[in-house]
Amino acid sequence: MKTLSAIALSAFLISATPTFAEDLPNGAGKDVVVKACTSCHDADSFASQRHTKEEWKAVVDTMIGYGAEVTEEQSAVIVEYLAKNFGRSNVSAKISATHRQR
Repeated sequence: MKTLSAIALSAFLISATPTFAEDLPNGAGKDVVVKACTSCHDADSFASQRHTKEEWKAVVDTMIGYGAEVTEEQSAVIVEYLAKNFGRSNVSAKISATHRQR
């Protein structure tokens, strides 16, 4: 039981640690996400979410509707990056590892 409690506490502490743009997983599209998304949002606002690719597309389309200035090509890159790294069934070990180092 102590192990389960320690795991739960560890997961809470990791999720409670803020995610900064530099903490986002490296990969294709990170630069576009940082430029387009973190100009209005901190990285936590999307890094803590888990959506399907279709749901991320809807989120990005909504942000474009609110005035985000991204091209169709950039939109596709953003959706791919978010779905790959913050998809519903994908928990990014890279962010968790980064938080443990702080």
